[in-house]
Amino acid sequence: MQSVSVCQCASGNSHDGQCGGPITDRLVCRDRSILRGDGGSVTSGPPPWLEARARLGCQTAGELGAPAISSIPNGCQGTSPHQQGRGTKVGEPYNVGIDVSIDRLDVAIRPGGRAFCVTNEAAGWAELVARLPRGTIAAIGLEASGGYERGVVRALLAAGLSVRRINPNKLRQFARAAGALAKNDRIDARLIADYVTVMPTRVVERNPDVERLAETVTMRRQLCDEHIAVESQASHLEDALLQRMAKRRLIRIKADIALLNKRLAELVAAQPELAGRFRLLCSMPGVGATLAYTLLALLPELGQIGRKQIAALVGLAPYDFDSGRFRGQRHIYGGRIGVRNTLYMPALAAIRFNPALRAFHRRLVGVGKKPKVAIVAVMRKMLTTLNAMLRDGNSWTDEHSDRHTVRPSDGSSAQRAGRVKAAGAHRAVARSASLCVGHVRQFGGESPLCNLMEVKH
Repeated sequence: MQSVSVCQCASGNSHDGQCGGPITDRLVCRDRSILRGDGGSVTSGPPPWLEARARLGCQTAGELGAPAISSIPNGCQGTSPHQQGRGTKVGEPYNVGIDVSIDRLDVAIRPGGRAFCVTNEAAGWAELVARLPRGTIAAIGLEASGGYERGVVRALLAAGLSVRRINPNKLRQFARAAGALAKNDRIDARLIADYVTVMPTRVVERNPDVERLAETVTMRRQLCDEHIAVESQASHLEDALLQRMAKRRLIRIKADIALLNKRLAELVAAQPELAGRFRLLCSMPGVGATLAYTLLALLPELGQIGRKQIAALVGLAPYDFDSGRFRGQRHIYGGRIGVRNTLYMPALAAIRFNPALRAFHRRLVGVGKKPKVAIVAVMRKMLTTLNAMLRDGNSWTDEHSDRHTVRPSDGSSAQRAGRVKAAGAHRAVARSASLCVGHVRQFGGESPLCNLMEVKH
């Protein structure tokens, strides 16, 4: 390195001071001068394209976490410790984004631009809580990552922080709308922080009982899928040994499913609130234990939000596809596929055995609705009805059945329950009378059944 006296004149060029301009000293490297081969005696200002490339190189190096080296003095100055946090208002709330992977958590904090990473284990969760800013934290967002986020969510909730779980599909659409084409863990963490800053999100509420129930329901569904796959595979086997192996697997899977059914019943019976909701759900004809367990575990919002919101949450709300004079077909989209798939078979059963839903289905088919459209409409009707039942605390009732009665909560409800009971009693008397007439015709006189009816009445 050599110190050379150069002149900064109005022309923008640096030379040996022959123009009479002010002389300054600049530290120049003979071997790596901007003008190669000049021995470092002459240094000229870099062209604009070189300055832009140098700034881009510094930015790219900062993205990758590598040290930035530039030939332009002061061209790539990092943020000093004294400058970190400047430009933010005092008391402004922070938003934190966490990108979750198997063994690492990438953290980004907005505003301020701080970023760091910790391990995805108990020690890393404790370090994360300790390194978060001491100011007000508005929200901490993270993606649903197949269960790898559960540990850090529990640690953050235990620390009293507000956590938001984000749909990965919505985050990717947000990134495209923001023009972010690159994708890595650090960029995803920043995008999550920006997402929770500007987009509406729901706070995560942890319920250990519901979590255990959801884990068991998920395991049962996976075993049912495995049973279907093995049964389909066994139907094409010709070797006797393979057939025996497939049969043993089916027997073992059935035994495991039965064990999980017993476990689900125990989990629900141990919690009075879940047991009460379970009874209300099963009071509707067509709703069995499997659907009731699924709704309790995978749809805890049931009974707490409106009918339109619950239909959209499950993925049973039809969405418009219109533009100008064009009117496209309505389609359902998104939602919780596990709940929607489980609701399909109960809807078919309700079409056959639930009088109200059977009439609803016939009316839709009568006006020309396609079969699948009518079935989806029945599924949505079942879901919104169950949502209202849990919201009001009422069991299923209709004028066709006396097995399901309304739990009286006020005077009008008690009157309706009395009318339903009276109607059931009248139907029982009518059935008994018809049986009595049959006995008279058979025996030619009074029968023991007629005498029993007279004694009862």
